[in-house]
Amino acid sequence: MSKKLLRLAVILVLCFSAALVVMANNYQVSGMSFNGTMIGPGDTDWLDLQGQEGTHPTVCLNHNEGDDFDFQVYNDGQQVCQNISMDKNSCCSADTPGHVRVKVWSVRGSGPYVVTINQTNPAPQKDHEYNMEHHGYENQMEKHIQVSGMNYTGILSGPGDTNWLDLKGQEGVHPTICVSHTKGRDFDFQVYNNGNEVCQNVSASKNTCCTVEAPGRVSVKVWSVTGNGAYLLTIYPANR
Repeated sequence: MSKKLLRLAVILVLCFSAALVVMANNYQVSGMSFNGTMIGPGDTDWLDLQGQEGTHPTVCLNHNEGDDFDFQVYNDGQQVCQNISMDKNSCCSADTPGHVRVKVWSVRGSGPYVVTINQTNPAPQKDHEYNMEHHGYENQMEKHIQVSGMNYTGILSGPGDTNWLDLKGQEGVHPTICVSHTKGRDFDFQVYNNGNEVCQNVSASKNTCCTVEAPGRVSVKVWSVTGNGAYLLTIYPANR
């Protein structure tokens, strides 16, 4: 091989190696959600969390329909959960007492994605005030979750599984609240203001919304009628 060809081969190898390095990005993430972008198959983001996830988070990935983005969660360098489905909303839960990193990569497609970190608190058991507030209904499949952001990605394990999402005032006094999920599932939701139901959407559509007057404390009840999987709650505040 001539020196010119050898030099060209070395340059090509260096360029290819540089491309691989460019396609692996590292981000420090201190919030409860992160917006990223995949530029194409093989592109990979590593998200270093800063302890905000707690010791038993549910980590969820949301992306556009038609893309195939996957993710894994690592605790102290050991993989503890993953979701490699093709669903546009996917989640996994893990015990994470150590340093947590989330790996997101594109199998197919390009575009934006959102990683949401949810600190799941178990529903209070035998709590009289809690059960009275939620119409006296006590069910071990119910989870009580504090939500302070404008969107929340959760997961329902099957028919009857229910999430109560307590908002923190970020919704304003006249919000539009929407729930989206993968086609083929039937997830419904109701919105409560100071314990009173003010709107609901119980259609089988994969994207549903309702608009309410909500001057008080707001909770959103989301439950599965049929199917299991992830859902995305989005809050649009008309007035702050």
